[in-house]
Amino acid sequence: MKQNKGPKLRENQGATWPPMMVWLVSFALAIIITTGCKTQYVLKDAQVKHTQVSKSNVADPKMQTLLSPYRKRVDSIMAIPLATAAHDLGKQPGENLLGNAFTDLLLKSGVRWAQANGQSVPTLALLANGGLRVPIAKGPISMGTMFELMPFENEVVILTLSGSTIRQIAETQAKYRNLNLAGATIVVSKGVVTSVLISGQPLDPTGVYQLVTIDYLADGGDNMACLSKANKRISTGDKLRDAFVQELKLMDKAGTPLGSKLEGRYQEQ
Repeated sequence: MKQNKGPKLRENQGATWPPMMVWLVSFALAIIITTGCKTQYVLKDAQVKHTQVSKSNVADPKMQTLLSPYRKRVDSIMAIPLATAAHDLGKQPGENLLGNAFTDLLLKSGVRWAQANGQSVPTLALLANGGLRVPIAKGPISMGTMFELMPFENEVVILTLSGSTIRQIAETQAKYRNLNLAGATIVVSKGVVTSVLISGQPLDPTGVYQLVTIDYLADGGDNMACLSKANKRISTGDKLRDAFVQELKLMDKAGTPLGSKLEGRYQEQ
């Protein structure tokens, strides 16, 4: 009986190793190369220096030169006019002009997206006060204004929610007064929700509603854990800031300034 000594390698003769053997050897060599030659570093000491940034700081000329072409490009983009604010849009706890204006824009954007993509049209829009970072003054609204208002990369999502979940949203608003809603009216008495209207009609606890919001809130941010109970969640792929920009451009094209009024969307009795 002949003993199998494995593949023979002779000078000037090609190797006849099985493919699996070749793969195993290559894998082993890769492990040795990537781990054996890697230098290990250990932090032994660290020094921290606090530098207060103010107008008294002198700019580094070399850094100024380096950043100059990029700054010019960014400044030109940020200066692009989008629309006009008909009046000052400020924010405060509960219902406010800034929140009303931009939840209305979000609802319009959500309706437009749903119609274009064959989805159920939302009747509600939800944003948080903290997500709208700055008030907007009467006058021109630029691209830079929108980056100041919405510096985050939040994505627009459409949720299918039960009436009971909508009720939880109303109760969260009654507790924290930190939400902005379009399409709903919430009435609160002594901290208790006494009435919720959707598009002017009483909330149906067993009904199903479409709400457009952002991924941050849909993931439970700002005490909105109830949104994780959504029956369905659709990611539109649109960033909130981009949705705002698109709606503002359409308003400007139509000659309509951005404005809002206090309509009693959130009432405390």
